[in-house]
Amino acid sequence: MDETRAGPSITTSDALVEERDLPTGVEYRGKRLWIRFSVGGKPFHEPCPKTVTSPRAASKYRNERIAEQTGGNGGSGRGKVQTALEAVLARYARDGRRSLDSARGRAKAVAAALGHVRIVDLTPRMIDRVTAGWRAGGLTPASCNRRLKILIRGLNLLVEAREIAFAPHVPLLVEDSPPGRYLTPENLEAIVENLPDHLHGLVRVAYQYGVRKRQLACTLRRYVDMDAQVIAWPASETKTGAPHVVPLDEDALAIIEAGMEAARPHCLYLWHAPDCKPGRSPNKRFGCIGDFKKSFRSAVVAAGLPYGRKGGIIFHSTRNSAASNLVRAGVGEAVAMKLTGHITAHVFRRYAVEDAAAVESRRAALEQRAAYLKSLSTTRKVVPLRPRKAAATTAGATKG
Repeated sequence: MDETRAGPSITTSDALVEERDLPTGVEYRGKRLWIRFSVGGKPFHEPCPKTVTSPRAASKYRNERIAEQTGGNGGSGRGKVQTALEAVLARYARDGRRSLDSARGRAKAVAAALGHVRIVDLTPRMIDRVTAGWRAGGLTPASCNRRLKILIRGLNLLVEAREIAFAPHVPLLVEDSPPGRYLTPENLEAIVENLPDHLHGLVRVAYQYGVRKRQLACTLRRYVDMDAQVIAWPASETKTGAPHVVPLDEDALAIIEAGMEAARPHCLYLWHAPDCKPGRSPNKRFGCIGDFKKSFRSAVVAAGLPYGRKGGIIFHSTRNSAASNLVRAGVGEAVAMKLTGHITAHVFRRYAVEDAAAVESRRAALEQRAAYLKSLSTTRKVVPLRPRKAAATTAGATKG
């Protein structure tokens, strides 16, 4: 026996235990399973009941103990997915988020599928089954991910509040949605011709600057500075939570001037509906002008163009088109993003649809590379190598 080895001896059974692939926080002490976790900075290390005989059962018991320590098994529904959804909606309402209405709709869909599930029992496989059902119902991967991100945000809020110890993994889908359709100036004119008169200016400004529908529709006259010739939306009116300032060019200035001259003393908004009058309550989402989705859809169809998100035209197509026109005109990305109100370059590049000229410029680059390689083959001299046998003969003659 080699006595030079230091440290405690390890039996064969102990070595087998060490080689086992145990779940996180689960360990063996002899033949007994133990669990280890911490809640609020307080560590816990305790044995499993004798009825728990497998590592998988020990992991489930560990999750239950964590839920107990965090109050997740209360009879009022605490520790369920519904709690996470309520937390994120409460935060959105507190912060005055403009996307609260859409968040409510997404949270409602998640609650219908998972609201009754305890957070400790939430698994990626369960999420996959739910998203598969949504996809079968016609939902796109992007729409599924928007619902799941509401759930992720709610889970993280519960972790911040120390109501749960950890947030389970929620897998997202790979998004393969195509970029929005580009509106040519001819398409725009055909659509505007079929719109009611009170929408003409708003749609033209949207095409020039790519401002989001809700932000543009809710523009107040006090956001317009005619001396500086700019519109300055405060952070409270933008989706990104950052101020958005755009200068007015000649065409946009003429439209805004007409809107300011047609201002109605009883109404604070820049854009008005035909039935705007004292005592009429504005639309909660789109101000005085209201939601004109039906009017825009009818105008697109009347112009002989396809309508809809899947390969058709919607109002948001004006945003894609504005970004594309700026890029095609050679405007720098940073400046273009300031005009459209984009925060991240990744999203802006999805909106900026390239034209045929961009593809042709790449083709020209390939032709330029081919010409360069061809010039190398004609200018360089090719020096042939001497045959090995001849070289050996020459070397022998020199030696002799």
